[in-house]
Amino acid sequence: MPTAVLKDPNAIDGIIKSKDLVRKGRFIHIYGVSGSRKTRLAAQWPNPFFFDFDDGLESAKEFKWDAKCYAAPTEEDRAKSFAEFKKDWRKVFAMPYGTYVFDSLTTMGDAALSYAQYIGGRLGQHRTQAEWGIAIEELTDLFYDVKGMGKNVITISVEELFKDEWVGKVRERPMIIGRSLPQNMPLWYDEFWRMEVITMPGDKEPDIVMHTSPGPTFVAKSRSNMPSIKNPTYEKIKGYFK
Repeated sequence: MPTAVLKDPNAIDGIIKSKDLVRKGRFIHIYGVSGSRKTRLAAQWPNPFFFDFDDGLESAKEFKWDAKCYAAPTEEDRAKSFAEFKKDWRKVFAMPYGTYVFDSLTTMGDAALSYAQYIGGRLGQHRTQAEWGIAIEELTDLFYDVKGMGKNVITISVEELFKDEWVGKVRERPMIIGRSLPQNMPLWYDEFWRMEVITMPGDKEPDIVMHTSPGPTFVAKSRSNMPSIKNPTYEKIKGYFK
């Protein structure tokens, strides 16, 4: 008669070893001032699809990509466009694209806020705290959903200046709706890059520095241990994701 093997009552399920860790897809955020080539960098990734809330893909037309534009001129149009996006994005993620780009969270957040007012029948009125909450929840739910899909996902935002009340200094951060959301964003991402435009006297073209570690006034990080890169391209950075 075979002897029963008893399970250790102190055993913990789900433990993994470092040698077995495999990263499926990357969740990346790129932020910086307008014109810092954020969209151009994202467009160089393998077979990208853009959820385009900025209508700004002309700057990357030399690259191959697919896109759907959700940019709209009025609050009502933005609300309807965001509702359409909610129906579309999971269908797009089921298609065999190599990279999925949300460009940008800055304008997407505005559309989500218009949507929150639209579904409540209050479009164009003073925005309430509850409506802000709905819009922020739309974005945070999206973050959690796409991060769990194991795909290459890039989100983009414009940069804004704000005064850090704790230290009394002016700092840079992504321009996204909500008070805590921009500060909490780095927690969600594998890579959180800041694009800085540097112009020196006599230069014909400015240089772009992609920061991958924190500076005195901004947040950046790289879980792939990527150094900061001058004038980044996909060819320069792809080796860090093997």
